[in-house]
Amino acid sequence: EQIIMARFLVGVVVLAAVSRFRVFNLRGRSLPLLLARGIAGSISAIAYFKAISAIPLPNASVLLYTYPIFASIFAAILLREKLRNDEKIAIFLGFVGVYLIVNPNYQNISPGEIYALISGLLGGLAMVVVRRLRAKHDSGMIYFYFCMIGIQMALPGTLHTFITPNIQQAILISTIAVMALIGQLLMTYAFKYCKAGQGSAIMMT
Repeated sequence: EQIIMARFLVGVVVLAAVSRFRVFNLRGRSLPLLLARGIAGSISAIAYFKAISAIPLPNASVLLYTYPIFASIFAAILLREKLRNDEKIAIFLGFVGVYLIVNPNYQNISPGEIYALISGLLGGLAMVVVRRLRAKHDSGMIYFYFCMIGIQMALPGTLHTFITPNIQQAILISTIAVMALIGQLLMTYAFKYCKAGQGSAIMMT
């Protein structure tokens, strides 16, 4: 969980510094939605890293990429975004594919697969909340609150498993954190202009 913590710390530090130049405002006005985005996104990230430590990375990644399916469902329920017939068929086929991947031999689902599915489900929910927040909030502010909440949620696990990285590892972790910051800001910005399900599907490319 050190990688997750690094992502959140870099996000907070960089965005707090940039906000001093009034690029965006860090004062949130929709606290319940900001909390929902932060909690859902943080648990999704933590669950994914737990999944890849328990099952092969390709399996975990495929199950994580169920988030567009869940985003479409949550958007239809919470944001009243209409689903076309072809989208409904795609969602159904997506669930069939997930079942075949998770349980091809009709055996029990492993804990790692459950973690990956939880990551996909909550990732989809987070995308829908971001879509709602982007109507009135800056992308930087939304990600700042996500990082603030994420630090608190990842801290116990980080302290429990902390290993001092060497210079090469520290550079790699920092690079991942910076790239994640850029990606998250662009993703959050884009959700002002597209539906939750569409944006989530585009993110898979």
